[in-house]
Amino acid sequence: GTSDFLSVRHVNLVRFSDDLQTIVPNIAKDWEWNSDYTQLTFYLRKGHKWSDGAPFTAEDVKFWYDHLALSPMIMEKPKDYVLVGGEPMTVEVVDPQTVVFNLPAPKPGLLAHFAFSFAQGFQPKHFLAPYHPELNADADKLAQQAGFENGLAVIKAYFGNSDWTDTPSPLLNSPDKVANLPADVIPTLESHIYITDTTEGRHLVANPYFHIVDTQGNQLPYINEQDEVYINDNEIRILKLVNAEADYKAQSLQLPSAPLLLENQEKGDYTVDLRPEITLPNISFNVTHPDLDIRQVFGDLRFRQAMSVAINRDEINEVAFFGLGKPKQYIGFSPTPAFVDKKWESYMIQYDPTLANSLLDEIGMADTDGDGIRELPNGNKLVVNMQYSTQGMPGQVVELVGQHWAEVGIKTTVKEVTPDEYRSAQSSNQLD
Repeated sequence: GTSDFLSVRHVNLVRFSDDLQTIVPNIAKDWEWNSDYTQLTFYLRKGHKWSDGAPFTAEDVKFWYDHLALSPMIMEKPKDYVLVGGEPMTVEVVDPQTVVFNLPAPKPGLLAHFAFSFAQGFQPKHFLAPYHPELNADADKLAQQAGFENGLAVIKAYFGNSDWTDTPSPLLNSPDKVANLPADVIPTLESHIYITDTTEGRHLVANPYFHIVDTQGNQLPYINEQDEVYINDNEIRILKLVNAEADYKAQSLQLPSAPLLLENQEKGDYTVDLRPEITLPNISFNVTHPDLDIRQVFGDLRFRQAMSVAINRDEINEVAFFGLGKPKQYIGFSPTPAFVDKKWESYMIQYDPTLANSLLDEIGMADTDGDGIRELPNGNKLVVNMQYSTQGMPGQVVELVGQHWAEVGIKTTVKEVTPDEYRSAQSSNQLD
């Protein structure tokens, strides 16, 4: 995946400060709510430019919302974050530097969305509008001149029809047609522009129009060029770090690799920076599983409770985290905020295979043929396919969980996939 560097260069209308609580300016220089949180106004900077030098204005925000985020031609259905209670907002351009979101009901969390989301609230209208049939009657003709079926196909090649910022560019998805397009990649407001894009990696250069300067007035970014190299195998990733074949790496590095990396700091001429974090990975079941019999079991609270108490969290902590972790139920905050009852931290986290077996018996998941593996209540076989990406969870943890579940009769398979493969399976409802 590309999240390592994307997390560094990503921008949105606002951002969270380093305290992770205070929202501060980013693409927008200021904002204000009305009294009942039904109108959010953003103020942009005069003179701000896209990476191709074209002006960035409020029209780019409205274009993103009206013609990309809400358009059934682009998105099969609108994402929840662009709606309020299932209803769309309206976006009004007051002047080139002022844009207003009018909400059908209060939604104060909208501002926080623009602070953390990778889904940017703007896209270059000057660049994409010529290919949009809602805005240009000759969009298809223009696209066909470049070898594409229609204008929407060009927009998809650039925009990806996705709220994920780093979709493949025409350099990767349309290499035979990219020379016919106005540019290799879509203009950006981020710190870097990628100028090569392959299955092995990308080469990026600094955006000459990037809007941020340091306290001394020096324009960011400091790094003029950067290579991203994609390595899917975790062992190879670690080996390259030890052999000083990379300048930095953050994501997909898990604590089990720390001893080897620490031991080789001098040899590899690098520094390991260990920081406390909230471990966000969690194991969850697909309660919309396409197999209705499996869906019924996954949707049964007793099954999920059984799977929770079947996990030996103390063993996982000792084996995978050197005893440094604190077993608890998934709560994405530390310390736990006041609005979350403390009891949920320890809910069903005790290691109790006897209780797990009892709950599975209640559901009707019996071992009918005596092979040590429980069947579904209807007698069909159940194999839980545990797909994971090391961007989110150490493989050692997944394997241990699989072993714990096997001890109460639940058969599993464990497979590591790339982050992109995981997202694709998730979005197409192919995960267990």
